[in-house]
Amino acid sequence: MSATNPGPAARQLCFVGGQGKSGTTWLQLILDAHPSIACAGEGHPADRLGLPLAQAITAHREFIAGNNRAFPELEPYAALSSAHEQALLRDAIVALLEQQHADLSQATIIADRTPDNIAHIHFLNALFPTATFIHVVRDPRDVAVSLWFHGLRTNPQWIRQRYGSVDALALEVVSGWIAAISSVRDAARVCDERYHEVRYEALHQDFDTTATALFEWLGVAADPTTVTAVREASRFERHSHGRERGEENRESHFRKGITGDWRNHLQPDTLDQLAAMTGLRDLGYD
Repeated sequence: MSATNPGPAARQLCFVGGQGKSGTTWLQLILDAHPSIACAGEGHPADRLGLPLAQAITAHREFIAGNNRAFPELEPYAALSSAHEQALLRDAIVALLEQQHADLSQATIIADRTPDNIAHIHFLNALFPTATFIHVVRDPRDVAVSLWFHGLRTNPQWIRQRYGSVDALALEVVSGWIAAISSVRDAARVCDERYHEVRYEALHQDFDTTATALFEWLGVAADPTTVTAVREASRFERHSHGRERGEENRESHFRKGITGDWRNHLQPDTLDQLAAMTGLRDLGYD
């Protein structure tokens, strides 16, 4: 590793997450468009790398302990210590983040965008106690609609068998979403000021103000020129092959790119049931 390209261990690490279809991909594009930030997705550093590796180390430690008990006459074999385990986990995750980018010479922050990152704040924070965490929050009714069409695109048979309709999916998703937001916020208390929420709707309504606040919180350039460049680089039209927001393509990951689409798909009875759910209004969604 060269002195001019020291790798993510010498940089601020940032973990981005949110409920599925909450706009985490858009935030990845926003972050990666900033000259001081390198953000890729989805590396699944906690759920698919760190935690399975920790489980393997635990299993190995238990095996060594059993072996030592089986051969008491021999000098006991030392398993990996907790300190070595933590170092191994950190090195594995840092290596994962590092290899996503060919040139990190300008980056002061390296980030991973994986929706499940927010479900593993305690695990990641224990390994990286100076890391920052960004939680993307979106109206769960729009999340449900987006999940429905995502399922129709990627696994139509399963989504139809599992839910039957977008309304059934919405009723399940919204109740789970309310609990998930509360759980994430509770977990994020260990991070204090290293935790930041970004509302998907706020990015739509006032991109510049929302992005400026995010960049200022991250401690990177937040001047109008930088924010404008980021806005242009992360525009929906750039990633939808020229389609305008609201112009739907159900075969694209970037399907429609709007807020409030739930009004076009959820039945009045479903909306009444959702409105009665405790917590939806408290979280800012009427």
